[in-house]
Amino acid sequence: MNRRSLPLPPSPLRPSPPLPPSPPSPRPAAQQTATQAVARVAAVPAVQQVGSAALQLGASCAAFNLTLAGAHFAAGCLRISCATPLLGPLWGLASVASASAAAGTVSRATLASLQVAAAAGGDGGGGGSGGGGLRGVLAAWPEQLVVAVVGGGREAAVDAVLGALLFKLLLGRDFSRLLPSDLARPGAFGRMHVPTSAAEYSTAGEKAQLSVIFGRDGCHHCGTRSNGVIGDHMPPYKVVRDTVAAREAAVGLEKLLAQAASAIGLQDHSLKQVYFAQCRGCSGKQAQLMRNGTRSTLLPGLWPPHLVAHTPARLAGRPALPGVLVGMRYYIGAAVRPYGRGPGGSGGDKEAGATHYCTKVCPTNLHRLARDPWALAACTAQKTAFITSSAASAFPRVGGKRLQLQLHAGLGYLVLVLAEGPSFVPRPE
Repeated sequence: MNRRSLPLPPSPLRPSPPLPPSPPSPRPAAQQTATQAVARVAAVPAVQQVGSAALQLGASCAAFNLTLAGAHFAAGCLRISCATPLLGPLWGLASVASASAAAGTVSRATLASLQVAAAAGGDGGGGGSGGGGLRGVLAAWPEQLVVAVVGGGREAAVDAVLGALLFKLLLGRDFSRLLPSDLARPGAFGRMHVPTSAAEYSTAGEKAQLSVIFGRDGCHHCGTRSNGVIGDHMPPYKVVRDTVAAREAAVGLEKLLAQAASAIGLQDHSLKQVYFAQCRGCSGKQAQLMRNGTRSTLLPGLWPPHLVAHTPARLAGRPALPGVLVGMRYYIGAAVRPYGRGPGGSGGDKEAGATHYCTKVCPTNLHRLARDPWALAACTAQKTAFITSSAASAFPRVGGKRLQLQLHAGLGYLVLVLAEGPSFVPRPE
């Protein structure tokens, strides 16, 4: 007889003893203390001012160098090199002027973004305070960039002329050296050369001199300071042979002029060869170009085979002093004029303790910043107003000062006055 086993009754559950509380980790407390210390340091007005200046001037420097790099590659695609007569210097001048205008535009947009961010953070000070935080600056920057581009024609022209003058007078650089190098001619970085000897290749003494030049100036074509140094004959042997053959085969007036020059002792030094410091990469490209007139390129059909672009390190490391100085003039202007008062101030009699703004009225986005008077002041300083006549009574006082708005519909001007004295609305220019 099969016996079925009966199920055993369940055993009573016993509650497990509570675990002892774990000791607090010192890491969160240390992180919180460090965060609070950083926040206290960042709240110091001097630190905010330094951060705002670094952001504004750094943006100007980046805009200057990026514009020069774009103009560099555009010149190469158009077959314009540093050795191109007339067009080379003119293109370099236009590149510096465009880069300076871009640096000034970015500086104005960054200044306005700093003021908008400061207003959003409750900081009423002018001159580009960083109280609104980097996130607020980045959020406001695209819109302020559009405003600076659309309404900054006069300032951009001044920046272009000023930047070109600073580039030439302070740096003493040739504008054409900003362009790509021609493999058949001395490159943009070829500032010094070594005379050639009777030997076909460079001697030990010539190699030593070329090594010194290479370590200081880099390859005279691309600017790199690595990949070894080679003595580059300029002009190349093939160019010399082709030129001599063409002169020997000359007939008519050209042959007569050559004979006359030789008779009176006039010597042609254009075919006298010298050594330039060159890297192995450019030497290989030059050899292939001299053999068959072509080489592989990253942009076939667009980038010409006889031009060499500068290395990214040399493009990014160009002297950006003109762009920084152009951007600094807006930073200094905002620092010495309260509440970002900029160009375009109103005419009429002035009263003590008043700051006046006179600007064109923007027909779009009129209500976007109507609730933010300090952002309104920043936009007004940038020659754009986001306000309507119906919102003029919304800001009776700002930071302990009376705010008066008047919309001149017929003239298209908005006059904004921050005054401590009696009511005063100036006449627009």
